[in-house]
Amino acid sequence: MIKQQRDELQIRLKDKEQQYKQLYEQRQDGLKKEAQQFGLQILEQNKDLESGKNLKKEKDELNEAQNQIERMNEQIDQLKTETIDLQHELQITQENLEIQKQELNKNQQTAKDEEDLKIKAEEQRWQLQGEYEVLILENARLKQTLGEERTQQEDQRIREEKRLNDERINKIELDKRDSDERIRLFEQRLKEADDRIQQLERPCSVCKQIGLQLNQPLIGSKDQKTKIKEQSEVLSIIISQTYQLDDDDEGKKRTIVSGIAEGLLQILQNYPLREITENNSKAYRHLAYTSDENKRLLYQKDPLPVMIRLLDHTESKIVNHAIVTICNFLYSEVDQQENKIHPHFQDLNKCDGINRMYQLFKKGPYKYSRDRAAIAIGLVLRSQEINVPVPAKQKGNANASMKQEVIAHLKMLMLDDPEQWIKDAAKDALKGLAKNEANRVEISKGGFECPE
Repeated sequence: MIKQQRDELQIRLKDKEQQYKQLYEQRQDGLKKEAQQFGLQILEQNKDLESGKNLKKEKDELNEAQNQIERMNEQIDQLKTETIDLQHELQITQENLEIQKQELNKNQQTAKDEEDLKIKAEEQRWQLQGEYEVLILENARLKQTLGEERTQQEDQRIREEKRLNDERINKIELDKRDSDERIRLFEQRLKEADDRIQQLERPCSVCKQIGLQLNQPLIGSKDQKTKIKEQSEVLSIIISQTYQLDDDDEGKKRTIVSGIAEGLLQILQNYPLREITENNSKAYRHLAYTSDENKRLLYQKDPLPVMIRLLDHTESKIVNHAIVTICNFLYSEVDQQENKIHPHFQDLNKCDGINRMYQLFKKGPYKYSRDRAAIAIGLVLRSQEINVPVPAKQKGNANASMKQEVIAHLKMLMLDDPEQWIKDAAKDALKGLAKNEANRVEISKGGFECPE
């Protein structure tokens, strides 16, 4: 069939080529005749020119004749182009036919191979049938030789094996039904879990409304500002109490994506410091005490410069909330590529956060905030030498360095602090600092063993 199509196409192409050839020859003959006619006209016109009659008109006619010759030449060129295109189309068609021919040969070979296999399988079947008939005859001969008693024992053994096989088959079928049921229940629970995840990822309308209220800027008249602050205070208390002792990371995720976390951050960032309350900072702290995935969602809004801003607050509890939140963000990356610079280092360095935390460590009135400031400095400066000099005017040894003071404090916390979280955090901070050789030398002073 493919050969017939190819022959028909070649015949059509030859006819088309013959038509183009005839057309080309006709146009060539026509052009020659027209050129001769134009030549005669030009001779006559030259005679007329010699006599000096209608010189301008004859010149225009000559130009028109030349233009007509050029147009005819263009038509000839176009005809040549069409001929080339047709030849190219013929070549492509021939190539396609060759490919189809190869595929046909391949299919014919495959069919032949399959037929050979079929014949071979049929031969094997007849061979096996012959062997089976021989075995039947041999079995009959053995039965006759061994006697009826032996045959009955053999039959009994076969029936017993059949019974055992039937039992095994039944057990397998039961196990399969149980397995299918477990798979069905698992798929059902998986679908319910997916539905639950999708539901959790959709912010609820109430949370979105709270987020809009918290994102309201503190502008307007005095009464309007008072109302905005009262609203934010009530909502902050609700959020803080909801998540104070709650490890519901899924619920916190819905709260974050609904805009509530962004609204709290807006308050902490844009309200005057004196207008920020403990409940505002505490609500954000409790919301940030969550899974690493949720912390990454929170970090998209650049919270660290806002927390550094709160370190200047006069209320110690707000300062505590801020430094604990900073530690939370830094600690979420403590195990990620600990030989490299901390991913949040640049963000803290740009807002002078490291120096601000060091000032809190040096001058903070409470051990709670000083301990956590030292831990935060140790975490964020992992794999880097602590080389920021201590201000000249300070209490104690004026020649002490930031590196010596922070490392000494972290060593003390790791060994002696009564709170286990502080011990573990100080150990992790020292482990990251020890990746730098200069820090490692300082940590090792006094025979202290660097944590690994």
